[in-house]
Amino acid sequence: MTTTPFDREGYALLKRAVDALAGVCDGAESRDDEGFDGGDSKAGHLLAFLPLSAWPPAAFHRAWKWTRKYHRQLELMRLDCTTLPEPPLCEGEDRQVALLPSGQGFYVTFPYDPTLIDAFRRIPGGARHAHPIGKGKQVFHYRTVQLVAGAGDALLAFAEQHGFRLGPGVEDLARKPGEVAPAEVQHAYRVAFEEGQHRAFAVYFPRDAALNQEVKAIAGKAPSYSGAFHWVIPETPQAVRALLTFLERHPQFVVPSDVENALRALEMAC
Repeated sequence: MTTTPFDREGYALLKRAVDALAGVCDGAESRDDEGFDGGDSKAGHLLAFLPLSAWPPAAFHRAWKWTRKYHRQLELMRLDCTTLPEPPLCEGEDRQVALLPSGQGFYVTFPYDPTLIDAFRRIPGGARHAHPIGKGKQVFHYRTVQLVAGAGDALLAFAEQHGFRLGPGVEDLARKPGEVAPAEVQHAYRVAFEEGQHRAFAVYFPRDAALNQEVKAIAGKAPSYSGAFHWVIPETPQAVRALLTFLERHPQFVVPSDVENALRALEMAC
């Protein structure tokens, strides 16, 4: 891992430009010359969502090239990026850990890589999130780590092994003892282990008739009124396959690493 300083604040205008393009973009669902095109849509929306501190160094040059590509749109938005200096290429520096705005966890940003994904799943409190783009099925993914027991040490070891850059305050927070925050309470749409049952899964979401109808079609499901209302899904092969299909259709659900690992293990055993 590396903590070498990088002058991010000098590129605040670059962040404004990306935010502006994402703000008028429908996920490249239509050819309207507004926002990002199809090849840039997911990355553009992700960088718009993330704070500047969570951008990997390599992302700055990519975003700077967008200001040239979409200069006519930006001019209409009264954003003049022509004097913005070209950032260093920072080739290969595409992995970043930064603090969440709440100060109670971390953004972990990296490109798709099965090895990294597998290693990330072993970090306590790690979760993958998805945001929809426009009105279609496109989503962009991002990952966080909450301050649950053991998360800090595991995250630093992960960052060291895989060459992540650490943002300001990351190492101090990760090494801070005694900080434990619940990983699930912030997420209205989530899947967890059913309390008291190691091989049953709890599916939480706000009242939604359409989602309820989908869950009701899962064999063996049962409603639970313990705490917040949720559905309990058994570990049977049929139910696990149906639950995984449900989660693929609805990427807004947060699935902690240990829960995802258990689901995938059961899927493999089916």
